[in-house]
Amino acid sequence: AEKSIELSRFYDKIEHIFKLMISRDIALEINTSTYTKGLGFCMPDRELLSVYRECGGRLITFGSDAHSPSMVGASIPYAAELAKSVGLDNALVIRGGKKELIKLYAKGSL
Repeated sequence: AEKSIELSRFYDKIEHIFKLMISRDIALEINTSTYTKGLGFCMPDRELLSVYRECGGRLITFGSDAHSPSMVGASIPYAAELAKSVGLDNALVIRGGKKELIKLYAKGSL
């Protein structure tokens, strides 16, 4: 089951940070390491991703925080479904030094 960290008392600060990121075209990374380690949530979790989306956020990337080759990309499909579940449909990638948005395709719903 998905868990979350109680951050609602910091939402004003978090929203401010998200809005600064958005104004500067800085992507938000969805990190899967906590999910891969069995904690049941990504960082940021669904609630914060929803706040990001409500602030106008659209640019996301994914990270697995891998410390070994076998963990590279771990749980990224889950993170893609999570992103889709809050209305984030594209991921930002860098190819040849250029930013590119790629469409997310989720297999099902969370």
